Amino acid sequence: MKTIEIDGEQVTLNVKPSDSRRAVDVDFKPGEITIGVPHGHTLDPDAFIKQHLDKITKGYQKAKAKINILQDDTILIHGHRRRITVEENQTPPDPPVTLTPDTITIHAKPLEDPNTLLKNWITAETQRIATETLKKHANRLAKPQTIRTRDAPRWGQCNKRGEVVLNWQLATLPPELAEYITIHEALHLKHFNHQNDFHTDLERILPNHRELEKKINNYLAIPPNFQFKRKN
Repeated sequence: MKTIEIDGEQVTLNVKPSDSRRAVDVDFKPGEITIGVPHGHTLDPDAFIKQHLDKITKGYQKAKAKINILQDDTILIHGHRRRITVEENQTPPDPPVTLTPDTITIHAKPLEDPNTLLKNWITAETQRIATETLKKHANRLAKPQTIRTRDAPRWGQCNKRGEVVLNWQLATLPPELAEYITIHEALHLKHFNHQNDFHTDLERILPNHRELEKKINNYLAIPPNFQFKRKN
């Protein structure tokens, strides 16, 4: 396994073919750097690293400084970090999740996957937040045909069918960031680009939108097929 040393840390280096890229792309995660190479192209990793070492070092340092939404046995909920606990229960409450200021408890039946229960609860909470946000600003936003949640690399997007599609993890973010993402995408139903009219309307609703957008970039989303670490 190839590694590269950054700030005294041995970081795993992966080189993978990429169908979605026309140029070489670099993805950074704590402990890992992945270089995506378009099909049909060859790459000398050593030469590439040597040529772009300063840029790669800065990119990795920036990725390490991000806030992990899921970290070991803790997770952010509404922007506040809580320790995950699991209680086995033959007749769990509905919903099967309870919150305290510092914990989130998953009430799972025997053999039931607590990771799935956690994801389902966060997804429902994201739907609730989005619905309430759109209702709050209904006089300034177009009404979506549907609001969907899914696994996605982006926090949100919309389409010309009138759908707002949100990352299921929005409920993990501070409320003002979840609200910003929802408003941003719903506003695209009226302005399908980032031209002047879009920014004018966004400024009217959220005068601090530029600050909020910068803050979103500080968060590292939960990877697909996640498994939180359960402590005995």
